[in-house]
Parts: sequence; structure tokens; C-alpha cells
Amino acid sequence: MKINFIKFIFYLKNIDVIYRGIGATVSLGVLSLFIIPDIIFNLSNDSSESVKMTIPQLLKTPKESLPRYIKITDAITPSNSVVEVQKKNSSLEIFYPVYPSKDISVSEEDIEESIAEGDTVQNSFLVDSTGNIISTKKRDNLVAKLVINDKKPSNDYEKELSSSKFSIEGRFTDASIPDDVLNIFKRENIKISSDVIVLERGESSMSLSMAIKEGTFCLVIAILSIISFFSHNTILKFFGLPTQSQYEENTNSSSLNYGNTDLFGTSFVEIPYASLKKRVGAFFIDSALLTIIQIIIIESFSGKNSIFSLVGLAVSLIFFVLNDFIFDKRGLGKKLLKLKLVNQDGTMVDNNKQLIIRGLVKGVCYMMPLVFIVVFVNKTRQALHDMAAKTFVAEDNQIS
Repeated sequence: MKINFIKFIFYLKNIDVIYRGIGATVSLGVLSLFIIPDIIFNLSNDSSESVKMTIPQLLKTPKESLPRYIKITDAITPSNSVVEVQKKNSSLEIFYPVYPSKDISVSEEDIEESIAEGDTVQNSFLVDSTGNIISTKKRDNLVAKLVINDKKPSNDYEKELSSSKFSIEGRFTDASIPDDVLNIFKRENIKISSDVIVLERGESSMSLSMAIKEGTFCLVIAILSIISFFSHNTILKFFGLPTQSQYEENTNSSSLNYGNTDLFGTSFVEIPYASLKKRVGAFFIDSALLTIIQIIIIESFSGKNSIFSLVGLAVSLIFFVLNDFIFDKRGLGKKLLKLKLVNQDGTMVDNNKQLIIRGLVKGVCYMMPLVFIVVFVNKTRQALHDMAAKTFVAEDNQIS
């Protein structure tokens, strides 16, 4: 087990140092900015549901004590004071102030009393977060202490603001309002408090189990990437194994043998790894054949959308296993482009277990195409399914 783990670390060293650095940085970033805060939120609230608060409760709570996810229960959402911001990638985000209902709403009794006394009533109409149309006081003297930032508003967000299903729920990140947005609010005579609280609408917490799973994955990726930066001998010493020179001194051997390769993952033969151009070509040939098969099979499930993804996965798994078995244990694409599957010692893959493992893993990966990017960043041009089955894709010529 220890040897296999070390061999995997040494394999990672084949990936360009830049990509390993990016992997470690992104994993640690996601872990610290999203996953760990969500785990803390779940543990402190015994649930992944947003904490319900009124605006007065929100304002009385110190910012450092506010929960990460909040649902406002008493807010009035003025649909006529929305500021749109066009981002560089052409997407749209909006900002709008919300107020406590008690500070802005006017009851029918108050209106009738004012009219009876001969006062001139100047009211406007707003839609609150429950979809009710209410009469409101003039907002000239009101100061918004809570502003909502919706980074992914719908195309018809104005209608959504007036929907009975609309709710103010999102993530508190202690962010600030951009100066250009503040200037627009000022121009529209909408007063914003200097210590305004900004809530990112639409963000919700991961469940505790999901956060732990994703956190574990990110942590493993980060740790493996960081370990791979150390030298071969440093890693061997850490795990209590002899270094290359020590092994040679004690055994008169030139390599730390393990199976058909040395401990450093170097095979005893020179394998002519398949070019990226041919690997991509073979993949597209296999994908085209799979797509045709999926269309034919899935057509019979018309109207049953709920099982489309399951059927697609099942077809992918079966296809990639049978593809290798039917076409000379290398698949149609590789056969047409004169490629073959080989072991680490350069021999043709003839183990059915290897082919089944490779096909099943490839079938799962096919549903998540981005994972195939690993082929582009390692010297041996192995994809995840190659790593799992301990196979290589080589040019179909004589291996020296």
C-alpha cells in the first residue's frame, strides 16, 4: 500500500509544476473560502437551512456574529429602486435596498385618519417580499441599512420581485457596495447607511455531508500536490524507505524494482506514447459512435426525462467496456488511428480485469468531460481511466 501511494506521488511529478501549483492553490482556496465556512455554519446551527431573522434583529447583531446564511422575514422590497450593473463578462447583477415593514408601510387606518383630518397624503405603492401590494410612506427620510446583491438575477427579475414566491435569502460575506452603485443610489435620492449590510441573494449552504465530502476531496488534492513538490529522495526518507543511492549500495541494483517498473515510475522500455492529436481523434471517433447508440436507445424512453441521465450513464459504462473487447482490446478510435493499449513494460494489454476497470472508469469520466484535461498535463498522456487500469496508449509500432 505504501509503495503504491509513493508511486502515485511520483507519477504526479510528471504533471507540469505549474498545473500542480494551480491544483493546490485552487483546492486550498475553495476549502478556505467556501467549504470550511459552510461546515462551521452547519455545526453551529444543526442544519444547513438559512437562519430566519427580521431586519431589526439583523441590525442589532454585530457583523462578526452574523450567521453565514440568512433569510429575512419582514422586509419590503421596493421594485422601483433597483440598480443594474453590467459586468465585464456581459452578465448582469443587481443591487436594491430593503426596509423593515414597520418603518415604511402605511396601514389603511392611517390613510383614512389622515384624509379625515384634511392632511395631504403622499404615498407610493410597493411590493413586499410576500408579493403583497402595500401603501408606503415617502422614503425621503429613510436610510437603507440592508442592501441585496443578486449576482444571477433572472431575465425578468422585476416580475420576480412581485411574485408571491419571492424571498430574501442569501449569504452574508461582509462585502461592500461598489462606489458606482452608491453614486446611482445617491442620484436617485436613495439614502444608504455608511455601515450597510450586504446580503448576496440566492446563495445557500451545502449540507454537512456534502461539505465534508467536497472538503475531503479538496484537501487530498492539495496535500498530494504539495507533497509532489518535494524531491524523490525526500519523499522516500519521509516514508522510511531507502533512497535510490542507498538501495544501489545495499543490493548492487540500479533501480528500486516494483513490478515492471522502478519505484520512480520509469519503465524498463521506451514507450512511444500516443500524440495528443491522435488521442483526441480516437476519443471523438468513439464519442460519435456512442452518441449514435445513445440516441437510438434513449429515444425509446421518450417522455421519461427523470431517467435520461441514468440511462446515459449505463450506456456509457457498457459501451466503453465492450468497445475495447470488440475492437482488438483497444477500441474503434485507437484501431483506426493505429494506436494500442500497453502495460508499463510495453506489452499489449491482455488482462480482462484491466480492460473492464478502464472501460468503467472511462464511462463515468465521459459524463464529466472536464476530467479528460489530465491527458494534456502529464508526460505519459494518461487519462484517469488509464491510471486506474495502469495502462498506456502507445503508437502501434515496434516498442524498443
